[in-house]
Amino acid sequence: MNDKMKTKYQIISKLSDVEIKEKYGNNVSSFLANLLFVRKIEGLEDTEKFLNPKWEDIFDPFLFKDMEKVVERILKAIKKKEKILIFSDYDTDGIPGGAILKNFFEKIGYKNFKNFIPNRNKDGYGLTENVVEKIVIGKICFEEEGSQEEFLPDLVITVDCGISDLRASKILKKSKIDLIVTDHHIAGKSLPYAFGILNHKVRDDNYPEELLCGSGITFKLVQALFRRGRESKIKEFIDIPEGWEKWLLDLVAISTICDMVPLQGENRVFAKYGKIVLEKTKRAGLKKIIEKSRLNVNNISADDVAFMIGPRINAASRLEHPKIAFSALSENNEKGVKAALELEKINNRRKYLLAKVMKNVWQRLKKRDDKKVIVIGDNTWPVGILGLISGRVADKLGIPVFVWTKSGDGKIKGSCRSGGKMDVYSLMEKTRSEFIGFGGHSMSGGFEISEEKIHSLEEKLFRNLKKSKKIQKEKIIIDEEISIDDVNMKNYQEIEKMAPFGIGNQKPLFFLKDVKISWVNFFGKDKAHLELSFRNSLGQNIKSIAFFYKDNFDRDFNVNDEISLVVSMEKNQFNGANYLRLKIEDVV
Repeated sequence: MNDKMKTKYQIISKLSDVEIKEKYGNNVSSFLANLLFVRKIEGLEDTEKFLNPKWEDIFDPFLFKDMEKVVERILKAIKKKEKILIFSDYDTDGIPGGAILKNFFEKIGYKNFKNFIPNRNKDGYGLTENVVEKIVIGKICFEEEGSQEEFLPDLVITVDCGISDLRASKILKKSKIDLIVTDHHIAGKSLPYAFGILNHKVRDDNYPEELLCGSGITFKLVQALFRRGRESKIKEFIDIPEGWEKWLLDLVAISTICDMVPLQGENRVFAKYGKIVLEKTKRAGLKKIIEKSRLNVNNISADDVAFMIGPRINAASRLEHPKIAFSALSENNEKGVKAALELEKINNRRKYLLAKVMKNVWQRLKKRDDKKVIVIGDNTWPVGILGLISGRVADKLGIPVFVWTKSGDGKIKGSCRSGGKMDVYSLMEKTRSEFIGFGGHSMSGGFEISEEKIHSLEEKLFRNLKKSKKIQKEKIIIDEEISIDDVNMKNYQEIEKMAPFGIGNQKPLFFLKDVKISWVNFFGKDKAHLELSFRNSLGQNIKSIAFFYKDNFDRDFNVNDEISLVVSMEKNQFNGANYLRLKIEDVV
């Protein structure tokens, strides 16, 4: 491995046979033991919990500081038939979370509630003052009804938002509307004016799991409601079978995987059991999404959820209204199927628009001199794809990228990504005077700016680059150096024992040194994808694949070339295929 690659990757040394026996006894193979060790999973108890997570491993929902009073308040609202508004975010965490609460209320036969999801372009993110001012006079628009129906709630429950919306919460309090916040984002010094808050990141909340997603917290609320409802013999809960709430885990798994929370501890349990429910889902719309994604319904992986299901859910808020995705997930009827088919069209349009815009972006960037920071935009680009554009450019060029457009309300709004080296939030702070507003973190953010200042923004950001924080990028861990003979079904089955993979449990990466190419194939539209084959000592062909290889590897590939690769193992089951192959992550 050359010096450049050594700055990017770190290969973990293999354990000795003695070390394996000390840490894992005779319970796992040496191949699996090394993968576990890289993830800091040691000892018989931790290994068993990781490889075989059990439902009994989840925590008591009443360990949340405010859970008791939140449950009492909701049960009181049910008893008094109060109006309840469920207010959720418009992404792959908020939409499933809102659907979880909708399904809960439907199951107990409660009808006096409404779901509201803000429009990304018109309403903005979170519990904004503008939307709340409409809520308190009963005038928010429920777009699925096609009209502005009057609905003045007695109780508002947020999902995946609300923890930083102090001003909006104050308006609700003055109007004597109770607010329950369920959120997983970091809480500031001041908390919203709420009846109760379910958020394990609030300072004095000691819930044992520290990194649940928003839907995970919503599910814990539903668990607590069912438990208390059954214990109290409330009529709405009496006839519901014990454990019915597990049917909601398909939605919890989607959010847990797509919102990129670590797949360890309670999240690992949710992902494991959620996968089982997802493969058996009764949701007509979700079934149609799975069908249209051409997934193997008997084996849906975390990658399938993250790269096939998630983008379809997100497409709704990017180009249309998130209610379309919400209907696809929450409705178990023809309405859900219709929404899923609409979602497919929107996602295809999103892909087409993104490809078209990216072509224009690369053409424009070719005409520029080398830059340390990029600001690029167009009045016609959809707000919802700005993050995708900035992410692609920043990933390829490794520099901060700010992308803007004119939104529906006539304001210039934008999205930015760091490129992995500079802290974009710090950069925006140093350039604070240029923005109307901004937010985010070190890797990404959003901003609003006046039309007269957008054209000088790149120059102002460049001046402040040196004053801004740099990101200390950690090396990517390579689990092991292997030979081409190690690419076999036995080792793949050991890898599969560690699924589901995601943040906090990355799919294992391997280093293959000096392997000879036996076959080269370029395929797909414009021959954009690469397939290489290598022969093992038994003379068998081991296939490998790299999608859009020209975007990542600046070199030629020829038969008999010897190359070194960073790879992962996967089973190709696309269109009825069923064989083991390598996915090329990097070429050394």
